[in-house]
Amino acid sequence: MIKNIIYNSASYNHDWGNEKTYSILCGVLRFKKSSRGTQDFRLLGLRLYKRRIKNHYAISKVCCLPVYRENLRRKILNKLFNQISKKYDGVYIIRHNIGESYIYLTHLKSWVKASGTRKPLLIVWQKKYIPFYKMFLPRGIDIKYIEIDKNNLQDALDCESVEYKGRKLFCPTYKIAENLNRIYEETGLANFYDYICKDFDLTKKSVMQKPKIDKSVALKIDRKLADKFKHPFVIILPGANSLSGMSNAFWHLLIKEFKRIGYDVFVNDINNIFSDSVSFDTNMAEIFALAERSAGIIGLASGLSVLLTAANRPMDLIYTDFRIFKPHISSARIKDLYSVHHLPNVSDKVREYDAADFTEMQLVQAIINNYKAK
Repeated sequence: MIKNIIYNSASYNHDWGNEKTYSILCGVLRFKKSSRGTQDFRLLGLRLYKRRIKNHYAISKVCCLPVYRENLRRKILNKLFNQISKKYDGVYIIRHNIGESYIYLTHLKSWVKASGTRKPLLIVWQKKYIPFYKMFLPRGIDIKYIEIDKNNLQDALDCESVEYKGRKLFCPTYKIAENLNRIYEETGLANFYDYICKDFDLTKKSVMQKPKIDKSVALKIDRKLADKFKHPFVIILPGANSLSGMSNAFWHLLIKEFKRIGYDVFVNDINNIFSDSVSFDTNMAEIFALAERSAGIIGLASGLSVLLTAANRPMDLIYTDFRIFKPHISSARIKDLYSVHHLPNVSDKVREYDAADFTEMQLVQAIINNYKAK
């Protein structure tokens, strides 16, 4: 108790990053910092120092007076181009996670052609996405992994494209969720697929490239299936970066019901919360190969589910409220904006649900009714 009075700290996980606060002598001194690089230091409630991010600048103030301004864009561009051969005249970064990235990757060749560069390079900024990107990489486009923190990427590259030292960097659809929601409120007509395609001037003639899976990946998954499953299996995807989650009780009940009617169940669950199912580590190419062999895919309407529509299997996708930013965006609007049926040639076997229209028990039953007992 006395220790907490003298010194106390707390951590907060926000959707944009992590934040930590430190308090000394019941708040006489308070310090706050975030993974974005913002800082705030106060004495008796009076702010002595603040560092904030605005228009790709980090601005430091002492006693409310600006003392230093750092150009974050220049910093990240120097980091990138110092690691890139000068033979590349166009550098491409997909700033998004899986769902939007899938659209860019399936149209990558057309995107590069529309941009007019001769020697393009695609940057992967998360190591785990390397197998994902390689599933779509056409000839003539190279790939390079350079680690970039997502917050730094968003803060520094608050633009669609930028020319730097004679070369051009493309990093489109900044603040896509906010802009989509604004357009929807103004017109009632907006969806993520059309928005992205319009952004890099693709036409209806642009064809989505299908994912390519190496034979070694397919063989690895076939061995896993022979070892883990005795019956037809379904895949359950309980997580989504952008959407509010369903309860663990919902997923346990869904697993139980699938097992009751004769299915084995694979859950994409790296934390192994759902011990009543099978789970093992997969990369993006492996889970796609797994999806192609499944009897169905059930889960939140995540970016991963957008990719798995290309597996052409039955799917049941659940839309919940958006949790990334305020103001609140309802599940009904998210379903309008991000329905996978906005993608070309998505199968009628893909069924979608607004979670607000069901109790959890009703939703489980609605999904199970689509699968015959084995």
